[in-house]
Amino acid sequence: MFCSDSVLCESERCQQWSTRVRCADGDWIRGRLLAVQRSAQSTRIVRARMERYAKKHRKIVSPESWKAAAYFAVWTTLPDAFPASQCWSYIVHAGKSNWPSSG
Repeated sequence: MFCSDSVLCESERCQQWSTRVRCADGDWIRGRLLAVQRSAQSTRIVRARMERYAKKHRKIVSPESWKAAAYFAVWTTLPDAFPASQCWSYIVHAGKSNWPSSG
C-alpha cells in the first residue's frame, strides 16, 4: 500500500537535493536526488534481505548500507518546476505501469 506522496513530503519524510552527474563524454547532467524515509517495517524487511544476501555471498553489510536501508532514494531529471510530491507521484505511477504483471 502506498501512502499519499503529499503526506510523505508534508511530514518531512521526503527530502530533495540538487545534484549533477558526469556522463562518459565529460558533460554534466543536472538532476535531483529525492529520498523518502521508509517505515520501520519496510526498513526491517530491507535489512533482513541485505543480511541474507551478505550471508549467502560471505560478505559484510557496511554501516553505511545499514543506515541507507532506512531510505528509498531516486535520482531524477524532472525539472524544479515539479515539486517533490509531484515527482514521487510521477515516479510511482510510472513504476506501476512498467511493473511486470504476475500471472
